[in-house]
Amino acid sequence: MEEEITLQDVGEDLLRESRAGEFSARGVLPALFPFIHGASKRMSTRAISRWLKEAHGIKLSAVSIAKALRNPEKYWEALADEIEPAARAVEEASDVSMESFLFDEDTFRFVEQKRDGLVLDIPEGGDPSDAFGEYEANLTVLGTKWWALEQSARDSCRRYLTGEREEESDAK
Repeated sequence: MEEEITLQDVGEDLLRESRAGEFSARGVLPALFPFIHGASKRMSTRAISRWLKEAHGIKLSAVSIAKALRNPEKYWEALADEIEPAARAVEEASDVSMESFLFDEDTFRFVEQKRDGLVLDIPEGGDPSDAFGEYEANLTVLGTKWWALEQSARDSCRRYLTGEREEESDAK
C-alpha cells in the first residue's frame, strides 16, 4: 500500500532539494508558498518550477512563483488564517499567549506537554476526552503547519498573526 504524500511533504522535500542541490497549480501555490519562500533563498524560480515538475509532477510556472515572491502578502495572510484558529484555541486552553508559543519553540514544546491546568471548553453533557482531542488536534496543526516551516517563513508571517497588520491599517 502506497503512502499518501501531502503538500507539506512536498514542501519539505523542496526545501531539502534546495539545500542539496502532474496536476495544476490551482491551490498549490498557497500551500507551498512558505516552502517556496525558503527555497528561493537558494534556488532560482526557474529551478524551483523545474524541480516541482520533475520531482512531483506539479506544473507551477517560474513566472507565477516570481509573482508570488514579489507580492507575498496574500500568501502570508492565508497561512496566518490557517494557523490562527488553532493558535487561539491553544492559547485559551493553556493560558499561554499565542505569541509566546508561536515564536518561541521551547514555549511551544512546553505547551505541547502541558496536561495540568488546561481550561477546555466542554459542552454540558459533553465528553472531556473530545475536548482534549480537539486541543491535541490544534497542537498537531501548529506542529505540522507552523513549526515545520523555516524560521524565515515564520518571521515573515509574524505580523499577520500578532495584529501588526491591523495596527498598520489604523496608522494609515
